Amino acid sequence: MLETAREQSFPQLTQISFFLPNKVGSLERITSEFEQLEVKVCGMSILDAHDHAVVRMIVDEPGKATLRLEERGHRVCTSQVLGVAVPDGVGAVPKLLGCLVRAELNVHYGYALLSRLHGQPILVFHADDVGMAQQVVVRGGFELVTQDNLKDS
Repeated sequence: MLETAREQSFPQLTQISFFLPNKVGSLERITSEFEQLEVKVCGMSILDAHDHAVVRMIVDEPGKATLRLEERGHRVCTSQVLGVAVPDGVGAVPKLLGCLVRAELNVHYGYALLSRLHGQPILVFHADDVGMAQQVVVRGGFELVTQDNLKDS
């Protein structure tokens, strides 16, 4: 039987996003509560605005983190993003981005994680089509990162 892209299943990471007031200690309180729940913060991106910040975060237990944030009155959005282990060295990032460009996929945003996979840094991307991005990255020889990988790192 012919295999199609729709029949393929690739690992994805769940990103949680939420607003925080621009007040001293806001982020520390959230991360301390995650620590109490044994939720590991694997990476984050913070976009500052006048009176608030938009926090994008990758954690090993997004369900627990989302529930705690919602209990504290935060509106949480989750989205699927692409996690890629990138070998250390010159040329790895251009090769990764080249895979996406050749597929005519635009990267909306990206950031690095604190966690590593097999000793390799992990980059997180959100692209036009995450499913297509996963396919071209794997064909380019890169390893995708799963939520389970984050628990083990």
